[in-house]
Amino acid sequence: MAAERQRSRAIDAILQKERDQLRKNRDPRILILGSGDSGKSTFIKQLKILHGGGYCDDERKIFRSLILENIRDSILSIVATASENGIHFTNSETKKHIDEIFAYYRVGTDEIARYKLTKQIASTIFAVWSDSEIQDVFKRRAELKASVMVPDNAQYFLGNVEKFGDMQYLPSNEDILNTRSMTTQITETIFEIEKVNYHFFDVGGQQKYRKQWTPFFDTVDSILFIASIASYDQFLTEDPSINRMVDAIQLFSEIARHPLLKHIPITLFLNKKDLFEKKVPFSDVVKHFPDFKGTAGNVKHAAKFFQKQFETECSDQNKQLFIHYTCCTDTEAMEVIVVTVIQAMLKKEFQSIGML
Repeated sequence: MAAERQRSRAIDAILQKERDQLRKNRDPRILILGSGDSGKSTFIKQLKILHGGGYCDDERKIFRSLILENIRDSILSIVATASENGIHFTNSETKKHIDEIFAYYRVGTDEIARYKLTKQIASTIFAVWSDSEIQDVFKRRAELKASVMVPDNAQYFLGNVEKFGDMQYLPSNEDILNTRSMTTQITETIFEIEKVNYHFFDVGGQQKYRKQWTPFFDTVDSILFIASIASYDQFLTEDPSINRMVDAIQLFSEIARHPLLKHIPITLFLNKKDLFEKKVPFSDVVKHFPDFKGTAGNVKHAAKFFQKQFETECSDQNKQLFIHYTCCTDTEAMEVIVVTVIQAMLKKEFQSIGML
């Protein structure tokens, strides 16, 4: 047995030496992992804004159709949540406006007006969003049962909906960062940061896309795992029986313990801290995580609890783990993190193998 273990260690050492040699001859490769809707694509957008020359006018125009789709999904999902929970609106004007919105989007037919938004319907949507009972549904969305999840970006787009009624309006960086779309294929993006070209690979986070990750494990230099810390009271779209935070922790555990990633450092973003800070005071953590012993409504206690859940899953003392609370839609804050934190971690790893 001892001889077999020694032989196994020798083979591992040879393979690691070959990997290190390969890494010396190419640019750094960072694999961005995490469950769906955690903010992976938003991070890539930030990198483009900060280190990729930003978005030109033609690219901004392309985002308009996605924004209008996000607006449609946001308002319809909130109204649907209310309906499924037997909530009836008392304001006659709100009920009238809701009927107008449903008629506009032709809900219930195969044809849906996704890419149109007139000034009139934008004002109607804003009026519905401003209704106190609609606001209450939005705040209670986690505890209400619904077949369609209310998007995290609903508050941003519905609160600003009227400006998108202007067909000449060009989406801003903030608008683009708040758009939501599902990643279904692997994308590689190269960014030059302080004269070093970094290759970032973004892959789909939904359960059915995770099999695509494994081929990258043998050539990656660093893992960036992004988890929505605000997802503790939400459930997977693809499986409503699974808590999204539980799924993220389990997925992180699999990545942290994967044999092909044994020597690969991990940076963990506990993302959407802005939503988390707003949510914790009225969405009790203990309802979803009975082991939570902190003070109800205390953001710091809740954040520390979830950080510990992830740390526990990375049991290898020799594995580098860097944890940061982030808001990937905050360009100013992300600029500091990208330049001084992520790159510093990567440089340390690459210098150890003579790559930089």
